[in-house]
Amino acid sequence: ELVAAFTVDSFQHWQWAANSVYYLLSLWARLVASIPYLKGDASSNLEKYVPQVTRAFILSRIECIRAALSSTEPSDDPLGDEEQLTEQLDSLPSLCRFQLTQASEYIVSLFDPVAQAYQ
Repeated sequence: ELVAAFTVDSFQHWQWAANSVYYLLSLWARLVASIPYLKGDASSNLEKYVPQVTRAFILSRIECIRAALSSTEPSDDPLGDEEQLTEQLDSLPSLCRFQLTQASEYIVSLFDPVAQAYQ
């Protein structure tokens, strides 16, 4: 629970935790990958926390886009480092696949209003 809260908080304050995003996403991807190896019927609480982490990451990237569009300095672009962005996005599919229905519904709920505005 504390790790999830820390991760969500770090994503919400992406300006100060930009270098930690990759490590946090990697941690959660590894936690999800370990689920098949759980013994017995032990609950992991990942069903509760992974969607929160995924939503927080997606929202933080949308905020990065808004910041990049409103910035007058090209050096202030938080998405300008292609290598760092690629590393971050490498962990996202495993998180989204874990709760695919919830993740896809959330992404669609974010992009449908934007799509409607441009039709």
